[in-house]
Amino acid sequence: MYNFLDPILLPKVTTKCSAMDRYEVDNLISADYLVKSRGFIAYTTMKPPIEIDFKLICNASLSHIIISSKLGSHKSSGVEILVKNTNCDFVSICKAFYEENGVVFCNSRYYSKTKPPINNNGYHMSYFKSNEFRAFINADTIRVRILRTDGTVPCLAAVEIWGNISKSCSFDTAKTIRRLVGKNKPTLQDTVLEDANKIDCKTFEIPDDFKDALTYDLMAIPLTLPSGHTIDQSTLEKCLATDASCGRHGCDPFTGLRYTEKRKPVLNVALKTRIDMFLLSNSHLPEMFSVKRTLGNKDYKISSTNQKFDETRNYSDISHVSKKIKLACDNSDSNSLDDAIRNALSNKDFVRFTNTSSDIEKEHVNENICINCSKEENLYLLPCKHLYCRTCLLNIESKFKCKNCDIEFLREDLQKYHC
Repeated sequence: MYNFLDPILLPKVTTKCSAMDRYEVDNLISADYLVKSRGFIAYTTMKPPIEIDFKLICNASLSHIIISSKLGSHKSSGVEILVKNTNCDFVSICKAFYEENGVVFCNSRYYSKTKPPINNNGYHMSYFKSNEFRAFINADTIRVRILRTDGTVPCLAAVEIWGNISKSCSFDTAKTIRRLVGKNKPTLQDTVLEDANKIDCKTFEIPDDFKDALTYDLMAIPLTLPSGHTIDQSTLEKCLATDASCGRHGCDPFTGLRYTEKRKPVLNVALKTRIDMFLLSNSHLPEMFSVKRTLGNKDYKISSTNQKFDETRNYSDISHVSKKIKLACDNSDSNSLDDAIRNALSNKDFVRFTNTSSDIEKEHVNENICINCSKEENLYLLPCKHLYCRTCLLNIESKFKCKNCDIEFLREDLQKYHC
């Protein structure tokens, strides 16, 4: 028995429905596991019914069809299967409305409720129409029609079409298919791993609560937002950088509310522990070879002269994210337009389109006094354009952070200021 949507058997998929970016229908037959795990999500304006056609490599005698229809917060709850071949047009062979996360359509000659398919995943079971057996024992195109959703856009997480080569196929066709499948004969190591995993016959999949609520990718360092959604640290950093580059305050991407000291993202320690255990226990699986590890992306720090990487940072620490959130929280306390502009310009992620210095950056320099004690001698200029006397600078040099704007600096960034 073969899964005719295995990339080795070169299936084709088409649809007239528009899809969300990175969640196209081609993901359902992709050979890349990470791409395939994204599934298909229709565009937000699309409503049921929508149709997706799978063209098989040859005519097939269908045994069962498995459809996983829950993807993140999206879920399809009504599906119809139609088949066709060169001798007849599309014919409906089964239909089901269900509450589970998926549905399995079976040939009643092979399966029953007491003898379900091994890889049924606990989904709702339905059966092919017995009076249409001539269609599903010789099908070359399978059409999946999504009829209903649970208040969301139509989606499919995965589709598997299992069956045998139809008796109407020639001997050469059957031989070619067996040769294609034979290219992936299991090695001794694969056989040992398969025997070790026989207890759990379910299809491997990443739990939904381990996925980023925005990107649906596996999280490395999960952070829970004030809105209750959980996203990865790298996703939060991109959101904060985008807000800063546009001159906006940092805010929750789901609600648009600004971060404050009492309303800000926090590390979900319990979820991170579960993700780490999941990665360790499944590290031997081929699907996990290209998944990023538990430490996430490598963090870096930017100086005023060039970009330098901090090799000694503990990458599981999210203090650098907390600093960005603190800046966003501080910005939310500004009540005047001048304060908002000054905070935006002092942010290191702010994008400038001219090479001239702003008047706001020069106002502290033109005063020619220490910003901390108002002395006028032995002054030093920081990258943030604030002046400090030698005495005050010695007090803050151990922390390498300006007391006025909380911007970090390096020892070599200091410049002697001459009035």
